Amino acid sequence: MQDQATSSQTALARDRVAVSKVEILLAAALGMAYTVLWAMDAGKGVTWDEKNYHYYNVYAWMSGRMDYHLAPAGQHSWLNPLLYVPHYWVINHLPPVVAGGIFASWVGLNFVLIYVLARLVLVNGSHWLAGGIAAVCGIVGLSDPLFQTQIGTSDTDDLVSLPVLGSLCALAWASRAESSAKARNIAYGIAGLLLGAAAGLKWTCFVYAAGMTVTLLVLWRVLKMNPRRFLWFAAGGIAGYVPAGGYWNWVLWNGYQNPFFPYWNRYFRSPWAVPTNYRDMRFPPDSLQTALTFPFQWFVGLHPTSEAVFRTAVFAFLSV
Repeated sequence: MQDQATSSQTALARDRVAVSKVEILLAAALGMAYTVLWAMDAGKGVTWDEKNYHYYNVYAWMSGRMDYHLAPAGQHSWLNPLLYVPHYWVINHLPPVVAGGIFASWVGLNFVLIYVLARLVLVNGSHWLAGGIAAVCGIVGLSDPLFQTQIGTSDTDDLVSLPVLGSLCALAWASRAESSAKARNIAYGIAGLLLGAAAGLKWTCFVYAAGMTVTLLVLWRVLKMNPRRFLWFAAGGIAGYVPAGGYWNWVLWNGYQNPFFPYWNRYFRSPWAVPTNYRDMRFPPDSLQTALTFPFQWFVGLHPTSEAVFRTAVFAFLSV
């Protein structure tokens, strides 16, 4: 009788967290349709970064002109171009309206990942309630003002968010009660793989890889971690980073004696740049109090962390 009760509870848990293929396809279609329509309504999106280095970096790398031109995009001239290769190809071969639609459709997939993540977290309650809350989470995510300013452009913050969200989905899936030890190990490996790839393609994503690593260590007992599972995560991170960012680190090391050139040159001392870390000090908070007030400054329309003007109440609401 006890075995039957345990089996019934496991089956009920599986039924509650299971996300059907129909749900996933519908969420993907809705997210992509929204972002494509938004891009079509907003019109052609040409950002300063696209004019500065998104397009140029790929051109310079593919044409062998990295050492021929003299830093036309400033310190951005040496950022990893692999992330922008799809944009470069689309811009060169398709009309602007089609290119904008394609760019927008990619970032629309953030909606389905947020939806799936919420469904995996909401294990209690009815299917309809969990689906409704997950849909609201996706809508809130796509309503972020900075997210919307990048729809249909070559900006990639909303693109590298896909592997970051995917890693969270993998970890949430691994936390299910019915997941086997082998399945959990693989899920942690996939989570590390996605985070490593994101960090390799865009160095700002290192913050997510580092944050997730610290989180796993802090919540070691809660997540029922073990050395083997953590090793899967670490190995996945390395396997994801090497093809996405390792190649470019080698290019920079081979050409400029700094794998992150021109950044962190205070430590690598490349003769091609001054010995500084090239930090943008306009946006970091000058005190803990200032950092804690950021969400409320965003709520009233201030933007101390961004050049772009925006206003959002989401983070103030979450802080309270």
